[in-house]
Amino acid sequence: MELPKQLTDEIWEYCRANSITDIDGFITRMTRDGFTVERYGFRPEVAAPVPPKKEEVSIETPIVEEPKEEVKEQPKVEPKEEVKEQPVVERDIYDEPKRIQGSFGSNLLD
Repeated sequence: MELPKQLTDEIWEYCRANSITDIDGFITRMTRDGFTVERYGFRPEVAAPVPPKKEEVSIETPIVEEPKEEVKEQPKVEPKEEVKEQPVVERDIYDEPKRIQGSFGSNLLD
């Protein structure tokens, strides 16, 4: 494929001014970049936005174990309560007359 003489001269001048030694590689790259722009446009539309990358950071902290004191279980001793039995007095409370003290110290049932 041949380029027009004026375009070839402009490319050569540009390469000399910018110290580009690989002129054929430069022309190939510019042709590829230009064709990509023609095909997709300057800014290709992206179907879905690209989410930002999340980096997982692992923070390791040393685990320091403190010496544990041995806890010895002692048997529980419950104090013994002494239960005093009170004598049971059996009485028939309905048969005995009840004595009621009067206001002057006299017995009302006597």
